[in-house]
Amino acid sequence: MLSDELWQQLLQLRASARAGEAAMRYVCCTGSRLVARARPDFDDGTEAILCREPLTHDGWQTEPLLEGNLWLLRAPGCGHDLHTALRIYAPLALARWISGDRSFVLVHMAQSLDGKVSTSAGHSKWIGNDDNLRHAHRLRALVDGVLVGGRTASLDMPRLSVRHVRGEDPARIILSDSFTALDALPRVEGMRTISARTSDRNGIPQGRDDFEIVRCDSTDGAVQVPSLLACLRAAGVHTILVEGGPKTFRAFQEAGAVDWLQLHVAPVLFGSGRPVLQLQEIDAVDDAVALSNPFYTVMGNA
Repeated sequence: MLSDELWQQLLQLRASARAGEAAMRYVCCTGSRLVARARPDFDDGTEAILCREPLTHDGWQTEPLLEGNLWLLRAPGCGHDLHTALRIYAPLALARWISGDRSFVLVHMAQSLDGKVSTSAGHSKWIGNDDNLRHAHRLRALVDGVLVGGRTASLDMPRLSVRHVRGEDPARIILSDSFTALDALPRVEGMRTISARTSDRNGIPQGRDDFEIVRCDSTDGAVQVPSLLACLRAAGVHTILVEGGPKTFRAFQEAGAVDWLQLHVAPVLFGSGRPVLQLQEIDAVDDAVALSNPFYTVMGNA
């Protein structure tokens, strides 16, 4: 269970990371307090320390969160709720601190037990449970922008706002040349909507002052993800949550642009439908994409 106090501390940690606080070399965690420090504090009250290089201390356990970028040092008395919250939120809260001038991309999707993110007809509401819905909104509150592809936008007409937890709305990013229903997207007061595309067709709808167009490069009609990320950074969007769909996920994965993957596995079987990811066929198990630093936690009934 994530307390309101700890969630507020994570939001403040994100603000400090975005501001580039010079004193932030370590984050010392005590209960619901997260404090940036210039040197580690191993006092009795400290339960965990976040750091950008491997750190050891007698009796404490070191585990990588994002290998090469962020480590977690846990005291023997570190509570389960704090440990889980740091594992699933701290890398995103600290993304600007970790990634510097480059983009940070998290993919979060809900899937069935047999790996489907929607039925063949495109229906996906709701595969995940209420706990995962709140989790998704926390992730949104920790990023600069939430990105979906044109098919997902057409099917869901998503707000992509933060409604179930405290936090600011990110920018809503629609990656598509073919999505023409921009004017049908629900207006969210104060939210930026960015139409990311590789062509100049389909301009901003009349009467909508909440839209921006970001034009990026393409190769054979497919978006060049590095160009897209550079254009979004120029628009002030450095940390990005990709929520769908499988084609968009594949584009980022094949470009080597996914820093972090979170999958919510619901206890249901579809037997058919759209897979979470479909890459090129492989012949041997050794050819599979290997993921590092796995972490599993129960979220509601899944």
